[in-house]
Amino acid sequence: MLQSKRLLSALLVLPAVYAFTTPVEDFKFAVASGAALSRSIVQETEMSLDDMAVFQNEQDMSGMMGKFEITAKNKMTVKVSDKFLEMGDGSPTKLQRTYEALGNSTSMSMQADNPMIPSQDRELQGKSELEGKIVLFTRDGDDYKKTFGEDTAGDDEMLAGLEEDMDFRGMVPQGSKNIGDTWSIELPAFKKVLAPGGNLRIEVESDGAEDMGFGGMGSEGSLADQLGDLEGEVKAEFTKVDREGGGKIAVVKLTFEIKSAQDMSEKARESIEKNKDKMQGAEVEIESADVELKFKGEGELRWNLAANHLQSIDLSGEMGMAMENAMKMDVMGTSMRMRMSMDMSGTFSQKIEIAE
Repeated sequence: MLQSKRLLSALLVLPAVYAFTTPVEDFKFAVASGAALSRSIVQETEMSLDDMAVFQNEQDMSGMMGKFEITAKNKMTVKVSDKFLEMGDGSPTKLQRTYEALGNSTSMSMQADNPMIPSQDRELQGKSELEGKIVLFTRDGDDYKKTFGEDTAGDDEMLAGLEEDMDFRGMVPQGSKNIGDTWSIELPAFKKVLAPGGNLRIEVESDGAEDMGFGGMGSEGSLADQLGDLEGEVKAEFTKVDREGGGKIAVVKLTFEIKSAQDMSEKARESIEKNKDKMQGAEVEIESADVELKFKGEGELRWNLAANHLQSIDLSGEMGMAMENAMKMDVMGTSMRMRMSMDMSGTFSQKIEIAE
């Protein structure tokens, strides 16, 4: 009987002992004033056409156009270096950012079985006037005032839409966590990951009239341009601690299923206006241009517990895109209204690496 009581007492005590021995790690963003971090981001998408419909003056022309095969690959590259001139509590009060490389490349192929519609292959390159420039972010209330750095000149309009937070601090709530802890990531914080740095002004060199053959696809710019407010869910789980170079790296598993809708009408109009001299006499009036995006996948976040900042994020998964454009056209004296919808699906991946 006495032995049974001792065994029972031991079993009752075990949970408390386990609680005290489970590793507890402190997540915080605490970079020292004067410190510098470099960031490298590569985002890639690859999609193919699932369905397409074309209407001319509200008459369905899809059957007459035959079958299409369209594939599109896109790669965005971002490299910046940050110097934390002044640090506050959990975020910088003054940050100097150098935009070292900002680019976007798109390759597209369209094959049609209709001999009246020529097959096309296109390579588009995107670049930003921000590349090579230095921008200062200075805390101003809850936001940041953005100015060009010393010996850097540029149009102040380029600064609108830039985001200071490329540490992605919202991905990991600050505080102590046990292995096995889970949390939901706020959608605005995840959008900063998908659109790193905000509007980086990466402009794609489009070909005007040739864009019409692809429904304007490829001239929209990067994925960041196509993202609206997010809906859905992003979950995180603290799974383990790795040791690297004598330091500890917290490993967080990510899962996400989100969607977004964005009105691209104004950007489409800007593209037409910019390339009107290449339209071969055609007059085009954009009525609407809408993009819906869907993402489902998983990834891994690694947080440097010794250096107190993010080390990397690696995401991959499935992606879907639905586009619908409507426009009025006048070609060689003939007026018409065109409406086109396209559904595409494929894969998405993104790698973020931060180093001292």
